[in-house]
Amino acid sequence: MRSQWARFFSSVATVDVREWLRLWQFWWLETCLLLLIVSTALNWRSCIKSLDVRPPVWLLAIGLAVTAVVTVFELPARTNRIFYDEHIYQSIGQNLAELRQAQICNHGNVDTGRLQCLATEYNKQPYAYPHLLSVVYRVFGVGDGLAQSLNSYSVGLTILALFVLVIQLTGDVAAGLFAGLVLMLIPEYLRWSATAAVEPTAAFFAVVAVVATAHFVRRPGSRSLFWLVAAVAYAAQFRPESILVVAVAGVLVVARASGELRRRYIWIGMAAGLTLLAAHIGHLYTVRGEGWGAPGERVAMTYLGPNLRVNAWFYWWDARFPMWYSVAAIGGVAFGAGQLRNRLILALYFLLFWATYLSFYAGSYNYGADVRYSLMTYVPLAALAGLGLATAVNRITMGGRPMRFAIVALALVWAFSWFAPYVRAEGEEAWGARADVAFAREVALTLPANSLILTHNPGMFQLWGRNAAQMSLATGSPERVTGWKARYGGRVYLHWNFWCNVADPAQQAFCKTALSQFPHVVVREQTVRDYRFAFYQLAP
Repeated sequence: MRSQWARFFSSVATVDVREWLRLWQFWWLETCLLLLIVSTALNWRSCIKSLDVRPPVWLLAIGLAVTAVVTVFELPARTNRIFYDEHIYQSIGQNLAELRQAQICNHGNVDTGRLQCLATEYNKQPYAYPHLLSVVYRVFGVGDGLAQSLNSYSVGLTILALFVLVIQLTGDVAAGLFAGLVLMLIPEYLRWSATAAVEPTAAFFAVVAVVATAHFVRRPGSRSLFWLVAAVAYAAQFRPESILVVAVAGVLVVARASGELRRRYIWIGMAAGLTLLAAHIGHLYTVRGEGWGAPGERVAMTYLGPNLRVNAWFYWWDARFPMWYSVAAIGGVAFGAGQLRNRLILALYFLLFWATYLSFYAGSYNYGADVRYSLMTYVPLAALAGLGLATAVNRITMGGRPMRFAIVALALVWAFSWFAPYVRAEGEEAWGARADVAFAREVALTLPANSLILTHNPGMFQLWGRNAAQMSLATGSPERVTGWKARYGGRVYLHWNFWCNVADPAQQAFCKTALSQFPHVVVREQTVRDYRFAFYQLAP
């Protein structure tokens, strides 16, 4: 018997977890999303009814959400801000939509009208966001502007969910409206919601999970628990730190419905939640050793001090964030409506997502484009700021309450106008990568359909409907190029891209070696500042 168990555990240990996740994670995420949709349909009526909010107020909230969506479509520069992660997310979404496999495609053909992947790789990023993109791609077809539209629409949905959450926890309708207005007027939130980054949708599903949890503690039962479990399981799989939503939900249940923990159905629900999270837990285990680009230690206490100074001052003295939101949030914690424990839960929600990157090597909001990490803190901060602003309006005795509300709202909008030029600007950051993408897209769409592009970022070209492969596949095995030239009628191109220009001798040597191995001729080239981009055709 002992030898049988030994053989069993030995066989489990030899399973290629990455390969298993690549093949099966799509179905896990598909199940999570379907359960979330069904559980939301079963609970939303009772959730909305329990708020006891009058129709005119709902019209205001919906109007605010629609205004936010229009603002995101019209005001911020619609661009990429984190290169080339946004293209990787979209590329994985294409693989999930067309092949139902969790992977990036290092060599893929798209000239048949559907992606055919000949070389795959399991990516280190969580997969819920690419899965959500795959749903959009299934409905509308693959397009590199759809991810930005998804983020834009998520802003309106996040504002509505935040409105519901504030009323659930505090009963203050005015605070819910102010919270939505504050969220809509956070500069970085608007800027990143016009990109294809993961953070805006991650923030939306996180607040949906907390709303579902708040509904459960208000109306305990198997139906509301079903919503809680499905929402938390899906929301936890968007970013590495998204798993913290489990902690927020757990604290809320313990603080507000601890008596339910003695009931059997709770433990059945927890087991179901762990099952839904099994693939993601396997993912986190598999990528635990990833360096994430760190030059040394990925996580260390030596990063805590520098990151703390930047990320704390960001909310108080930074040109990218209005400090009066932080003042209002402090007022909301101290003087806002509702029970103190509920306001402290919102504060904990903020602190967990704020503190998680303090010991990470790239956790500073000033590190590259990593200010995007702050987006996960904006929902609880806006909720607390809404409470603070509503309390201020209630304590002002001059004029009627609607007039006071309108004056404060107008003041917020006016103050936001100071940040509008910043929100509208494309920005200096990542100019080289942005120029590379613009040039690559322009040229790629002029190349023959039955051609192959060798590049560092093949998924980007596959999104545009062009066959592409990793340059390393050619340099590591030059004889492959002979076969590719025959397969693609001699139309094999090398993309001299951003990575060939960076001040990194290893990357420059890699590009030069790749090009020197094959006879070639320049097809198109462009110089932007001190960066040169080009497409070479390898001689037939």
